[in-house]
Amino acid sequence: MAGSNRQIAVILTPRGCNSRMILRGIGRYQQPNPVRPIELHTETDAAVKAALDGEPAGILACVRSPDQAALFGDVPVPVVSIGPHPLGLPYVGHDDHAIGRIAAEHFLERSFTSFLALIASGDERCDAFSQTVAEHSHTCTTIRACGTEPNNYAVVHSDSERAIADQLASLPKPLAVFATKDTAGLLALRLCRQLGLKLPDEVAVLGVHDDPVMCELGRPPLSSVRTSSQQIGLEGMALLERMIAGEPAPTGPILLPPRGIATRTSTDVFAVEDPGVLEALEVIQKRAGEVTDVGDILRVVPVSRRALERKFKALLGRTIAEEIRRVHLERAKWMLIETDAGISEIAERCGFSHGNRMANVFRETLGMSPTDYRRSLRESDSHHATSSCSNTLTAESGD
Repeated sequence: MAGSNRQIAVILTPRGCNSRMILRGIGRYQQPNPVRPIELHTETDAAVKAALDGEPAGILACVRSPDQAALFGDVPVPVVSIGPHPLGLPYVGHDDHAIGRIAAEHFLERSFTSFLALIASGDERCDAFSQTVAEHSHTCTTIRACGTEPNNYAVVHSDSERAIADQLASLPKPLAVFATKDTAGLLALRLCRQLGLKLPDEVAVLGVHDDPVMCELGRPPLSSVRTSSQQIGLEGMALLERMIAGEPAPTGPILLPPRGIATRTSTDVFAVEDPGVLEALEVIQKRAGEVTDVGDILRVVPVSRRALERKFKALLGRTIAEEIRRVHLERAKWMLIETDAGISEIAERCGFSHGNRMANVFRETLGMSPTDYRRSLRESDSHHATSSCSNTLTAESGD
């Protein structure tokens, strides 16, 4: 490979979970066949100059503004941007539209009708959230939660806090809050506690990036969209290596979809008031591996089948059987991604009668088998196993 003895310059400040996971992906790319060293620089204009002075083979950079993008305009080596916006450069990043949509679907499945979006980064996430809510005849209030200057995304201003608190207090309850970063989600939880709002019964909060340390520190623990940050590091390095080898840059951005939602206490609620429906929903959620049909629900919930079916359809827009299947499917998807359990074991633990039944549900719903679903979300990890990059990371910035 041309220039294989020259280093890759990575311009990325590891300030949060997203950037740290991107770095982990870069590190994983290096491991199989280390031949090219990595140099890590902070996200400053001086770092760009330092990176170029080192005559790298290529640059992988987090580019946050048009001014920063302009610094790479005349760079004589391949450059790949890894966030948060393409800005005219070859780009690997989050599919913000898919993040916003999956967040909205999470709340809609729980029958919420009142919505608030806190924009901490990625306006497209908020736009997609609002659009998905609107498709179900609801409206969403939006408010900017953080500063917009390039190096100040996580700073929340006092006037912003007051505006958010006003919306949390005044919007109809139960209220679904989508925060486009986990930091903004934790802010929403804190403001709700200060206002005396019940979490999650009056206000449910969902963040983005699923930083396990931050999310578990929330009171209550914060649910969060699981993004593909590690895969951004892997795919970014793979693209950069191909461009170094002479492959032309892609014609459009490479966007990686979210990997699901980590549901914790902050959204572990259904926005329904009917006690029979609520009890049935709790049984389906908490006993997913035991509940296989409507009869299992009726043995626990003292309501006639006809009445309960009618209420489910009126309040949730789906039947009891459809809700059971939805929960089984979501649990199975999570296990396929997060565990190495076999198909038969997953089917049994997620309430399917057998592996073939689970396979049929996957094909009917997702158009692929459970095995193909697992492979599709893991392939970006595995297909880099023959990649070549350095196992040496020279850090020039602190965490």
